[in-house]
Amino acid sequence: ILGLDYTFNKEYKCYRQALYQVIMRAKQLGLSKVRLGFSATIEKRKFGASVSTPVAYIMAKDNYNMEVLGSLSAEEPVKFE
Repeated sequence: ILGLDYTFNKEYKCYRQALYQVIMRAKQLGLSKVRLGFSATIEKRKFGASVSTPVAYIMAKDNYNMEVLGSLSAEEPVKFE
């Protein structure tokens, strides 16, 4: 788990350096996978990360909830890239 103070990110590129250091440490430890989270996909691709689409499964107890979820899933998804 890594924390970052975004106050200085624009000036010093802390986020990019943090990604680099996490990847280098994972290599030192011989890890084959590093989970980098959901945001900043473009920045992570610069370090060779592959993107996977998140999936969630739910179980609704009544039909009303299923109808609401169905109407939400029919809307245009928001892209965060």
